Amino acid sequence: MSSQKRKNGLKFTQKKETLTMQRIKELRTEKKLTQAELGKKINSTQRQVSKWELGAIEPNIADLQKLADFFGCSIDYLVGREDEDGAIMIYGNQLSKDENQLIDKLRALPDIKKKIAYKYIDFLSEEE
Repeated sequence: MSSQKRKNGLKFTQKKETLTMQRIKELRTEKKLTQAELGKKINSTQRQVSKWELGAIEPNIADLQKLADFFGCSIDYLVGREDEDGAIMIYGNQLSKDENQLIDKLRALPDIKKKIAYKYIDFLSEEE
């Protein structure tokens, strides 16, 4: 998004780079599309795509859905709440160090052992 600042009595706009604008441009260039071509494919315009990539405006939810469908990714990925591996990044309600270590250990297990771990957690979670 942009914010306005004053310097020497003059007003200028300072743009803040967002993950959304980076990811739209990155995904578009990976597909070797121009802004106009992307706009046409998602029923938008080159000008709109340019504004998103420059951070002048953020895409609305309908445009985010079209972009996610076109690029084959999630809206969470486009807005920076999900990384390339599909892990959701949690803000505000951070996991503890122990919780992160537990998740890392679980992810490293082969699928059969993951199933056993899930069943054990279910067993431990049952009310007595």
